[in-house]
Amino acid sequence: MAEYRTWLAERARAANRGRTTQRPDADSAATQSNRKEDRRERAEARKAQAPLRKIIKDAETKLAKLEEERAKLESALADPALYAEGKAAEVTKLNTRLAALQREQDETEERWLSAQTEMEEAANNPET
Repeated sequence: MAEYRTWLAERARAANRGRTTQRPDADSAATQSNRKEDRRERAEARKAQAPLRKIIKDAETKLAKLEEERAKLESALADPALYAEGKAAEVTKLNTRLAALQREQDETEERWLSAQTEMEEAANNPET
């Protein structure tokens, strides 16, 4: 760890030596130009990622609602009174909805994961 700190200090000193040979006005103008360009590029990247952020947010909201509905269905299915004679149709209906809910949840998680992966790739490869 100490070697790394030494290496960083030497690198910073070398960079500072290189800066002192330039004129201060030229350096500040170049730095300001670079800052503006960096800000512009970051804004473009955020704008490009906006649809992905919306997909992620919508998927997270939908997953929360699906989980809430799933909990209600599981609670209803856990009720012993549901399994009384003559309620087979209701049990079947609840189980069918639970299966459909699971498929919907899987699809939503897949969309979320895909969008999240794309966003991470975009963050790691800003030039593409």
